[in-house]
Amino acid sequence: MSPHLVLDLAAPLMSFGQEQVGEHGPTGFFPGPSVITGLLANAMGWNRTDGAAHDRLQSRLVMGAALVSRGEVLTDFQTTRLSQADGSWTTRGQPEGRASSNTYGVDPDDRRRTGREDKVLTHRRWRDARADARVLVALRLEPADEEPTLHAVAQALKRPARPLFLGRKAFIPSRRILLDVVEARTVRGALWDALSHQVDEPSRIQAQWDASEGGEGRTVRLRDVRAWQIGVHAGERAVHEGSLS
Repeated sequence: MSPHLVLDLAAPLMSFGQEQVGEHGPTGFFPGPSVITGLLANAMGWNRTDGAAHDRLQSRLVMGAALVSRGEVLTDFQTTRLSQADGSWTTRGQPEGRASSNTYGVDPDDRRRTGREDKVLTHRRWRDARADARVLVALRLEPADEEPTLHAVAQALKRPARPLFLGRKAFIPSRRILLDVVEARTVRGALWDALSHQVDEPSRIQAQWDASEGGEGRTVRLRDVRAWQIGVHAGERAVHEGSLS
């Protein structure tokens, strides 16, 4: 038996990003290791520049999740107008200009109104979020005696160093994230224990867990592992999806 943290992820809006093609950013039902790693690291006050620490924490995660409430998908339409003359700030703390490109053009309305011929483009994108959803997550860390320990993570979730959010900074949780600490042999067992106290029919709840934990379910390969030191998602993992019963 090993201690597992049970996280209660509930919010008016949450987002668990999936593979993106073009301008549409979809959201999944379950958070991946990169989402949970970022959540725990934020609670402990780590900086995003601590790439090696994030990578190590992510590699130690053994996790599973159960979909208590599916909620509904809302799509946020985002648009901005960029000028070729605009600069931007980077994570290096230095301004960066924009290279000239044929995608920028003179807006005839601007020319008529101001007499200027600044080259601009309008950037559009669509970002999905899930409204009124609730997900329980069970996790442990292996090896258990390495820092940060599961106990240290639990303490950080109780008194986080910074405000916590579920996918985007505006998506604030509606309840305490740390629900319980339970003893179980697997994350599946920890999820079942938590669900038994939260819902009437836990066997009907859809769940996802690391394939290394065994159990029956549909095997899926996901690309939701982040390479934190280079800032991109560049790894995949196998999970089982199905009922915990």
